[in-house]
This record gives sequence, C-alpha cells and structure tokens, in this order.
Amino acid sequence: MELIIVEQQKQVVKSFFPRVIVGGIEVDVCSEIELTKLICDQAIIDRSGDKHCRLVFDANGHGIALAAFDQSYREALQQAEIIHADGQALIWASQIFCDQKITERSATTDLIHSVGRGASDSEIKIFFLGAKPAVISSAADRFRSLYPKAKLVGFRDGYFTGDQVSEVISQINATQADILFIGLGKPREQLFSQQIKNQLQVSWVITAGGCFDFLAGNAPRAPGWMQSLGLEWLYRLLQDPKRLFWRYLWTNTVAIFLLIFKSGNKVNNK
Repeated sequence: MELIIVEQQKQVVKSFFPRVIVGGIEVDVCSEIELTKLICDQAIIDRSGDKHCRLVFDANGHGIALAAFDQSYREALQQAEIIHADGQALIWASQIFCDQKITERSATTDLIHSVGRGASDSEIKIFFLGAKPAVISSAADRFRSLYPKAKLVGFRDGYFTGDQVSEVISQINATQADILFIGLGKPREQLFSQQIKNQLQVSWVITAGGCFDFLAGNAPRAPGWMQSLGLEWLYRLLQDPKRLFWRYLWTNTVAIFLLIFKSGNKVNNK
C-alpha cells in the first residue's frame, strides 16, 4: 500500500490510499475491507511506539453540500488522513468521472461492525463518544454482545459542554483506547475531532454520524436493495419526514450538482 504525501494548506498530510475529487472534495479510493485492515494493522503497529492520532472522516451527499458552504468544515476535511465514501452516489460519480474508481461504499454503519470484527482478532481497544446517554449505553451493550472479544474500554454520551472537553479527553486517554468512534453529527464531529486531535493518545478517530442509533437498534437500516440503489436516504426520510425533508431537499440538490460538475481526477495524486 503506497504512502502518498499530499500538501494541503501548507501542512503535510499522509494519505494511505490514492485520492480522487468527488463532489468537490478529496475522497480515498479504498474498499471497506482495505480501510478496516489499515485501521487495525496501524493500531497494532502504534503499540510499539508513540501513537500518532489520525482522522478518518466520511463523505456523503450531506457532507459534500456542507463543504461547499461551510469553510470551517471544509478546512477540517483537509486535515483528515482518510475520507471514505459513505454515500452510493459518490461511488457512481467516481466511476463516471474519475480514472480511479471507488469500487464500493464504506458506510459508517457497516464500518463500525467491520472494525469490531477486526478488533476481536487483535485485542484492539475501542471507545465510543456521542449520542444520548441511553442510546450510547445501549449501543455499547449491543457492541459487546456482538463482539465479545473486542475490547470496548469505555463510552460517553455527546452531551457535554465546552468546559468539559478536557475531562472528556482525559477520560478517553485514561482507557488507553486505540480507536475512538465519535458520533456527534456533521459538522460538529469533524470540527471537534480536529480540535482535540493533538491531545488524544489514540491511533484513530473515526467519525460515526448517527450510527450509534443504528447500533443500539433505535433506527432500522434500509433494505439491501434500497442501499444498493443509493436510496437509503429515502428510507430514512420516510421514517422521519418532519426532521429530514428540508435537509434532504437542500443537500441532495446541491450534492447532485457538485457530483456532476465537481468530480474528477486529483491533481498530483502520485
């Protein structure tokens, strides 16, 4: 796996995969299996030395639309070592407009299970941060029941104040976790990850969106055929139209435009 050096905003970010431009943002060309293997292998390697915290952000239609209008969110994305394709539309765009094709979607709701399986074989330590207290507790219980050999060393809900950030960081570091999943919703989770990165003693921070709700069983996944057709957003809309209608109307419209006109090969990709 080639290590690629990408210059962004006068900082050097190490990218582990080739990247393409999809919807105006850089996205890594990798599969869920490749991404999971990298995360677990690097976490094991880091045990023999000082841990260097790396950011894994997800990209979907909502994120593409946000990046077009929110400069702080866009700058946070530029600091991530990995941005993986969480939306099926990004896969299609890469296959149409890019020489290097992203072959499959790596949804955060699937990645957390993939990492759980990988952690079961390696005694990798995991920490959950985000969601409501009852949700994160249920998510932790279910994760432990599904992956009893994985080490979920701690969890905390996402309802903390700015004055409590130092306490949150100390709690995470005290567990000696290798991987931190943060589910605070866009753009808060990306901005917060960037903010605390240099204070964390973990190998990876992985943004998780609302996947703790899915893991806890509070939100059902769309049927497989809807996921394969890129219609999981529609299924979620039908489940919660009052909250999601206007969000999807705006983000999907903007994202479709950007996916068509702002996708292509990354300059200096090698």
